[in-house]
Amino acid sequence: MAMNMFVAEVVKTMQRRLALLAAVVLIFGLVPGVATAHRTQGDLDIRVVRAPVAPDGTTAGAVLDFVVVFADPNPAIPGVGMKNGGTVTVALDDSFDLPAAPGTAIILQGWPQSPRVPFPYTTSVTGNTLTLTLTDDWAVGDFGPGPKAVHLALLASHNPAEAGRYDVDVSIQPDPASAETLEGHGHVRIIPNVPASVNVVSLFSGPPGPPPPFFNPLFQEVTAG
Repeated sequence: MAMNMFVAEVVKTMQRRLALLAAVVLIFGLVPGVATAHRTQGDLDIRVVRAPVAPDGTTAGAVLDFVVVFADPNPAIPGVGMKNGGTVTVALDDSFDLPAAPGTAIILQGWPQSPRVPFPYTTSVTGNTLTLTLTDDWAVGDFGPGPKAVHLALLASHNPAEAGRYDVDVSIQPDPASAETLEGHGHVRIIPNVPASVNVVSLFSGPPGPPPPFFNPLFQEVTAG
């Protein structure tokens, strides 16, 4: 009898938790107009993630070192093919410290440590806006799935001193001969303290060594068994 009562109580508890979870999903996942942590605005799905090596890239007051993702990093999904002269523009909130020569901005194809080298673009800075201008065509399939992210390794720059959520805007003109632009609005979350971190890559990831592309540590295929 006692065991039956215990089982019944466990079942009731699970039912209550499932009901609560369903309500949360309904409110925050299905109802239009309710913002979620990763929802963005515009043509591009903007997400900002911590750099794959440095543990403090999104920490308040630390060196600015994070990755702005504008396309699904899954290599099975195409990135944004670009023509010579096309541009990727990343505008950071005015709270960021961005000198005229802040550091390096690197276009990635969706996973860390695999840029196209030598870099087929130049970088210019105006205020808190970085513009990367292609110096060669970069079509989808030429070097993996194509451009999907910009790693801002801005070692001469710093994050805001106050933790919080800050605006990040991205605008892409894939072809300078066309007026077509892709835009997206997202946020970077600046945290107050450096978290504990286990990194999936190092500065020297991937056999047999430089130059890239290196293996993809985030999306891998294995055989059955």
